Amino acid sequence: MATRVSVNRTAAHAYVMSTTRELAERITAQILIDSKINASTGPYVTGRLASAIHAGFRALPSGYSSTVGTNLYYAEVAEKGAARHIIRARPHGLGGGFFRGGYKLSFYWRKVGHVVTFPYVNHPGHKGKHYIEDALLKAARRHNLRVIIYER
Repeated sequence: MATRVSVNRTAAHAYVMSTTRELAERITAQILIDSKINASTGPYVTGRLASAIHAGFRALPSGYSSTVGTNLYYAEVAEKGAARHIIRARPHGLGGGFFRGGYKLSFYWRKVGHVVTFPYVNHPGHKGKHYIEDALLKAARRHNLRVIIYER
């Protein structure tokens, strides 16, 4: 069996040739379930990302195509991670507050135990969770499928 997979943005697109429809649907369902489980674990989980993951399946002349992914704006960062960067508050001219300098960033900081306010923060970055990619690789191993991951 040959499988071509492209992990693109926050979706795993699997093109499965030389297999049955039942097997392709079963693999898609396993990837969906495992990716929801992977996305729902961790220290800052609200469940929004896991509930937004969806799957699609269709038959093609050359085989079957399935997609597992999400459209949340932060899903790609959760999947692939982020480098160190500075997060700044909006400037005064873009809907900023009444005082000079615009809005301040205000959020609950778990480390100090209360709400803090800053004009900017240095985000340390983080590794990605790879919740979709890991689910895809796990399903492929179960069924002896070859996986090729294309990054765009």
